Amino acid sequence: MVGPTDAEQVHTSPVSLVTFVAKGELTGGRFGLFRYDMLPGRGGPGPHLHTTFSESFYVMSGVLTVHDGKGWVQAGAGSFLHVPERSVHGFRNDSDDAGRKLSEEDGPSSTAGTISTWWASGAPDQPSMTA
Repeated sequence: MVGPTDAEQVHTSPVSLVTFVAKGELTGGRFGLFRYDMLPGRGGPGPHLHTTFSESFYVMSGVLTVHDGKGWVQAGAGSFLHVPERSVHGFRNDSDDAGRKLSEEDGPSSTAGTISTWWASGAPDQPSMTA
């Protein structure tokens, strides 16, 4: 079990704070669950895709702007987006209010076990991401 004060957190740019709710090492590498707390008016990853895993977003609060593969759309609290592997997506916070979302990455090649190292190193290009 990961308690509310036990989860690893990484302050990032452009995302304000990532909390690793369930890293791959906890789930046997099956998935990773991350909470993103985004400051108002903050960018996020532009349109990109993952070649080896799927990703899902659930907006918990605020209004985020997400790329759904067709274009940028507003996603308010309670909105859900599933992104199959090899599907273009992205997210950012264009609003004047803070936003929060859960992200789940699923599949044997997800970043579930490595994303904290990736963010901590400044989020350089990831092999499974393609612009």
